[in-house]
Amino acid sequence: FLPALNEGGAERVMVNLANAFALSGHKVDLVLGQCKGPYLAEVSSNVNIVDLASSRVLTAIFPLIKYLRYARPSVVLSTLTHANIIAILASLLSLTKTPIIVREAALPTLDRKQQLGSKPTGFMRLAQILYPYSKAVICVSNGVKSEMIEYLAIDNRVPHTVIYNPVISDRLTDRATESLDGGFSATFDIPVVLGVGRLSHEKDFATLIKAFAKVRTAVNSNLLILGSGELLEELNAIAREEEVDQNVFFAGFKSNPYPYIKSSTVFVLSSKSEGLPNSLIESIALGTPVVSTMIANGPGEILDDGKWGALVPVGDVDLMADKIVAILTNADNVTAPDKAWFNRFSADSVVEQYLNLLRFHALKIKSR
Repeated sequence: FLPALNEGGAERVMVNLANAFALSGHKVDLVLGQCKGPYLAEVSSNVNIVDLASSRVLTAIFPLIKYLRYARPSVVLSTLTHANIIAILASLLSLTKTPIIVREAALPTLDRKQQLGSKPTGFMRLAQILYPYSKAVICVSNGVKSEMIEYLAIDNRVPHTVIYNPVISDRLTDRATESLDGGFSATFDIPVVLGVGRLSHEKDFATLIKAFAKVRTAVNSNLLILGSGELLEELNAIAREEEVDQNVFFAGFKSNPYPYIKSSTVFVLSSKSEGLPNSLIESIALGTPVVSTMIANGPGEILDDGKWGALVPVGDVDLMADKIVAILTNADNVTAPDKAWFNRFSADSVVEQYLNLLRFHALKIKSR
């Protein structure tokens, strides 16, 4: 269950999991608050899509209660905090005893907590109250797990485990060989610095653009950003102010970003906060050198504290530029990850972990 299949890492992961569960022979319903989003086309024909036709996640609670009473699923897997809260409430109000497993991809970072205060507010307070009614909480990284324990104080009240995202598969490498969009193929005539993600404050593409302006003084290169969002005009303005607008390209959302990742000279994650950024894992898996901000959660774990890529402080324009230039000029060669790293994010391995957990908590006897 999730609100919709909008562009985002959580949505992509849920589609991949649903498809994999169905391929394993399980009957799978993909229950959506609204049946919309770019990932709809990637849902397997073996997965049954259930549209609750709700304009907001909050209003999905009553259709979800009705679904739980009618369909009587053995277990529900939910993701995104607000959807997790609704799923737990719906299960309690449906009186079906349907076990809910919630997947937590990101909680407020330390900076965000300073803004909110030391205690959870709003729906985070609801999460603190309701998560203990779930059967288990899946955290996508050890960083998310630590934040959840600290911020929601649920360490001893609900089972929680870390399961990484199912990122690396044959499908990833196969899709990376597809052709680039003709409109942007010429961008790769010179070295390309790539950013991927929603155009939001959390992704901090402003810092990436400013760093790229410094990179351009040393290396003739282009910056390509994949993603859509509310900050497009603002980021365009920054590119103009930095006098690099002729070399900064916004390609919009791409359902298949992998050819762009594989063809780029360096991938840069400039985010202020993350849970477990799939694009960083995908870049390393496809052999593209990476530079990432040193944030509390996923990147440090993914890069093993800098072993598989460069880490820079959040918002550090100068150091980010230096690390990018080092890669573009072959001055900074990063060792390719070992087999253990690939296995950590292997789709086969991760899907089996999910299935084992879901089977353990699934209702064994269903009443109609």
